[in-house]
Amino acid sequence: MSLFKARDWWRCQCGSGEEFDNGCLATGRLLQDLQQFVVIGSHSGILRIFKPVKGDATGTESTCLEKDLRGPILAVAIGNLISEGRGLAVLHDRKLAVYTLSCTQGHSNGGSAYSLRLAYEHSLKKSGYNLCCGPFGKVERRDFIAVQHLDAAVSVFEQESFSFIRYLPNAVLPGPMAYLPASDIFVTGNSARLEAYKYNSLAVATDAQDDPKSRRVKHEWVHNSGELVLDIRAWPRQEAVLVLNYRSVLCLSEAAGQPNWALRFEVPPAAILPLTANWLVASSTGQLLVLHENELLWGAQHSATPVQLQLVTAGQTEGLIVALTEDGRCDALYLGTDPSLPIMNPSSAFRDLDVTRLDGELRAIQGRIRQATSGASLPAVKETADLQLNFHVAASSRPIGAAPEVSVTVQGRTKSHIQEVQLCLQPPAPLQVSQPRLTFSFVDSSHPLEAEVQFSVGPNSTACAPASLQATVVATFTSTAGSPKCVQSVIHLPFAACVQPVLPEKQARCKLTLEFNKPPVPLDQLFPELQLPELEPGGQAVAFRYLPDSATVTLVASQTASKYRLQGDSLDQLTLPLRELRQRLRGHHGDALRCNLACPLPLPDYCELVDWHWECRQRVASLDAQLEQKAAQFRAVQKRLLAKFKDKTAGPLQSLDLLLESAGEQAMSLAEEAEAARQALRASGQRVCAAGAALAELLQLAGPAEQLGSVLSDQLDDFSECGLAEQLDAALTHLLRTGLSRSGAKDAMVSGAGRLEPAKDVAKLKKHVQMLCEKLARGATIAPLPAPGAAAAASAAAAAAGSVAPTSALPVIREPDSRGGIGGAPSGEDFLNGSLNASQQFMSPRAADSSKKQRHKKKKKQKKHHRDREDGEEEEEADMFGSARSKPAPRELEKASALLAPAAESAGFYD
Repeated sequence: MSLFKARDWWRCQCGSGEEFDNGCLATGRLLQDLQQFVVIGSHSGILRIFKPVKGDATGTESTCLEKDLRGPILAVAIGNLISEGRGLAVLHDRKLAVYTLSCTQGHSNGGSAYSLRLAYEHSLKKSGYNLCCGPFGKVERRDFIAVQHLDAAVSVFEQESFSFIRYLPNAVLPGPMAYLPASDIFVTGNSARLEAYKYNSLAVATDAQDDPKSRRVKHEWVHNSGELVLDIRAWPRQEAVLVLNYRSVLCLSEAAGQPNWALRFEVPPAAILPLTANWLVASSTGQLLVLHENELLWGAQHSATPVQLQLVTAGQTEGLIVALTEDGRCDALYLGTDPSLPIMNPSSAFRDLDVTRLDGELRAIQGRIRQATSGASLPAVKETADLQLNFHVAASSRPIGAAPEVSVTVQGRTKSHIQEVQLCLQPPAPLQVSQPRLTFSFVDSSHPLEAEVQFSVGPNSTACAPASLQATVVATFTSTAGSPKCVQSVIHLPFAACVQPVLPEKQARCKLTLEFNKPPVPLDQLFPELQLPELEPGGQAVAFRYLPDSATVTLVASQTASKYRLQGDSLDQLTLPLRELRQRLRGHHGDALRCNLACPLPLPDYCELVDWHWECRQRVASLDAQLEQKAAQFRAVQKRLLAKFKDKTAGPLQSLDLLLESAGEQAMSLAEEAEAARQALRASGQRVCAAGAALAELLQLAGPAEQLGSVLSDQLDDFSECGLAEQLDAALTHLLRTGLSRSGAKDAMVSGAGRLEPAKDVAKLKKHVQMLCEKLARGATIAPLPAPGAAAAASAAAAAAGSVAPTSALPVIREPDSRGGIGGAPSGEDFLNGSLNASQQFMSPRAADSSKKQRHKKKKKQKKHHRDREDGEEEEEADMFGSARSKPAPRELEKASALLAPAAESAGFYD
């Protein structure tokens, strides 16, 4: 670190989220006076012109003009580009534009107004890369412009007119380019090769390959730098050219290209700037070094790494160094003598520690821990004759505020001799287990299985709210008879395993209000692990945050009624506290506890998470397509490079090695982005499942609907062709088709399993969720699944009767008919259709013909329904709700959620 630092004379920040590179900065005169300006163009197309003012930290007083040119700016340059005087050249992808700046003086102290006028522009037949300007051909009082394209061709424009275009030999990719006025030479960098061309030789040369009399482009001199060339700057005072390589700086003579001196750096240099007799280099570690040839004269520390350096004269101050970074920070610096070493402040006196008070706090914390961990031994969830698993859960004794850790002792007992015992533990996200896999050679009555594992939130855990705290344990072993067997069990982890108590917050986006028929219980008794020393005993609110996420969830108890409010930033964060609150109140009051929802269903919050998950999925698909394209390009360059190496006659690589390296770096960058997008997709899927579990928990308050949890909150596969949206929509579609229509049996006939097709959007999924909530709010119930024997008997009876019975394993929704029954007795329409054959003989011939026509139309309609299920489903939804909209807006979802409250009062869903 340097003892001195570069002092800021002026600073500004150009936008937010924009990118800048070498060539985006230019300084010089734009008007007839001697005032110099700083011109900056970004890749976002924003052109900014500044007149630096000392002490202007925000840049408001220095900003002369800011204009959106509606196209990425690749390079800018200032010179005598118009016949009237100074001009500003701006290079776009397919266009070269030259502007003039004009100033209008304001009255009194109103300031000056600057405007930008287009002088002329040229359309480029090829994409541009960079430019340089100067008096080509040693003309007087005029500057011309040379543009280098992506295929290394050079186009020359003599102000308003196009002059010529030349293809440089042995050049495939473009590189840095500079013009040397003293010798009228262009110097270009192609990978590690430096080539110099006279302007006259480029002007008189032709590109005809088959004409023997044509003049080819010939270089003046060639030099191999041995490293990748990053920048070339002309040094007129020394009659030399300064070359910035990847690890070194090289000085060559203009006439012959002979190296005058070279200097290699330990860290990669970032930018160079020739001065009068010395030169300046900026390193990637934030240092500005002034050197005379290869001898260091001065060093200063800078807080940023620039991509380009220029000189500017601001007012009466000459020689200010303008440094531009890639994120748009522009500084006007001068080399000061303020030391940058930190000054050590004397440490403050230590406080006297109250040992008695600390001992009391420690005893209180230990008492709360013992109270929370008492009775934590859980019985075995699943017992078999070969292996019985037991778990003992004990919370960690860490102080409040630290990351929790849960220690679980796994015990396995057996009366026989089993071998090759393997335990696999799968904790719920974001928890991680210390030993996810345990292996034992054998277990018998004298050598029981016993191991201790720790569950905690690790540093690499996914930031999401868990839907449950059940860790799955799967034990595989070989029995005495030699047959493989499997035992599955569940560990119920404590609530404090992934949460940390914090202070309550009043503001939240998502809120749920629950009302119970029993008097309220203080929250410090229900959740003793969430108490903080700052909270008063018997308070009305507690809060916690999930680890490693920083979102806060607050629980508030009403002072006058038996109501509790849960609030957080999203619906998925309320699933776990909702279940814990109901479970702990049921343990306190018993089975007589009843709960109602005293607020509308949070359908908009659920649909918002579904939309976010769909956007993450589209992002993953886009990155995968880009990665596949970039990998194909990488393989194609590899094949061409391999063919070059296998050739018997050695030839130039034509920058294929540089292209291969660039393609590899881009492929690696895309792979990292795709992996991050997959992690975001996995987290969004977990959030959707957690929000579905909360929605199912709320829908169960209206009546028995335990099967909804397996439909809305199951962890589905999201990395196949048909992901979570398609699988969830298929489950909901089957659930609605078998019970939503007034003739559920007939709809069950057409609800057979079909091939899932990739979805185009999630509008249909959100509509199906809305339909399910509306039907349950109206009083519909989900019938339990029949026994396997009963299902087989029903199928046999239906086959004997000539009909098809539903064979789905999903639950069936039965809604009340006009007489108040639930799917038991046949409706009037079914009864009429069933007795039609018996009453056919009493009809008149005309009535019989009319009945046959009606039956024929009905069969034709059913066949059309079989051919196009999706259209049939839309027709069914339109018949039931009087609307065939395919994409409900969020405002419509809020209206539907608000309408559910009065519609469910008769069903006892809301209070």
